Amino acid sequence: SVPAAIDEMTDYLIGKDPLRIEHHWQQIYRSAFFRGGPHNMTALAGINAALWDIAGKHYGVPSYMLMGGNVRDRIRVYAHWGIQDLSDEGLQRSRDRLDHPQTGWAIPTTRRALRASGGRMSRHRASTSS
Repeated sequence: SVPAAIDEMTDYLIGKDPLRIEHHWQQIYRSAFFRGGPHNMTALAGINAALWDIAGKHYGVPSYMLMGGNVRDRIRVYAHWGIQDLSDEGLQRSRDRLDHPQTGWAIPTTRRALRASGGRMSRHRASTSS
């Protein structure tokens, strides 16, 4: 399990310099009996993020700055269409969301969703594609 993998990796890390992030990543990855795999890699990813966070606190900067800073100044986000329930009120709330100005939508493409949109889904999909 992931918690067991973290416990094993923690035994290695105790007493070591947390700022040697790449060294620790390589040591943990290469010394694992079964390299890779979802449990070990998930545990290693969490430990890696924690080490970067420790380094950021040590240097007084956000950890993303240690990795080169911002990649972009802004990002496109989307709203989920959000059918919460199939009651008349729930479907109406979902239809009402289509009227809010958005640049993108995550829309389930099921027959139920198409019926619930009242035929407006295809118009929004065409107008918001980029």
